Amino acid sequence: DGFLRVWFGPQEIDQMAEEALQTAGLLPRLEAPVVDVERFLEGCLGADLDQYAPLPHDVLGATEFRPGVPPLVQVNAALTRAALDDPHPPPGSRGRWRATLAHEAGHILLHRALVEPDPSQTSLFDPPDRLFRCLHREVAFGGGSDWREVQANRFMAALLMPKSVFVAAVVRAQYTRGPHEVGRLRGETLLRFGARLRAAGILPSMGRRGDAYEVALCEAFFATLEREVLDRYRFQTRDEARSVLFAYLEGFYNRRRRHSALGYLSLRTSRGGGGSATNLSALHSP
Repeated sequence: DGFLRVWFGPQEIDQMAEEALQTAGLLPRLEAPVVDVERFLEGCLGADLDQYAPLPHDVLGATEFRPGVPPLVQVNAALTRAALDDPHPPPGSRGRWRATLAHEAGHILLHRALVEPDPSQTSLFDPPDRLFRCLHREVAFGGGSDWREVQANRFMAALLMPKSVFVAAVVRAQYTRGPHEVGRLRGETLLRFGARLRAAGILPSMGRRGDAYEVALCEAFFATLEREVLDRYRFQTRDEARSVLFAYLEGFYNRRRRHSALGYLSLRTSRGGGGSATNLSALHSP
């Protein structure tokens, strides 16, 4: 319909990753489950890859969209040396390196249209910067303070572990090990996930069913969202709803709406013009 999509749901990103891997002939199998991320970036997406870029220590990777030439993907030289050149690589360095490449691939596949728009399409937003810098804290499963980083992280997960391969692994485990073994593996996964949360300083939900205070901040935000947006629109499609909500949050709520909890400043102004993630705890008190 000529409208530029700017947000993709998790299932859409899963499908896009698998289709891209199939097109490139790189979709992994249970017998060979590792994705060749370098080949995907350079061969499928046509990116120029600089794996020894002199990036700041807190920047793992960067993607720059350049007019008329392929996008440039840079990876921190220290990360590449630790992952590939060190005879005794630090624990997790190889995985962090692969995750960074997959994260940058997500920016190319999902966000190229934002900086290189089709003239026949329309957008609600001004063209963003052509350079995406991914900080160390941004490249993480489920992480990201900016909506583009969140999407790139989802693509990273979908690329490194395609859904079809994961489902096939679970089915095989159920068939060969039995449901009790699968249940044990699920329990181990939950324990590891809890340990990962504690290591990152994240407190998981501890409230019980019906605890109104646990979600008071979110409830306050959604009350504002319903009053200012949802009560004023009747959406015909899910895509229309996503676009309107995204325009409200990124175009108005975070950038221009004045908040009493911030001295009637916008969130962007209170942060000195940087950042776009909504800090609910600063805006709403139960």
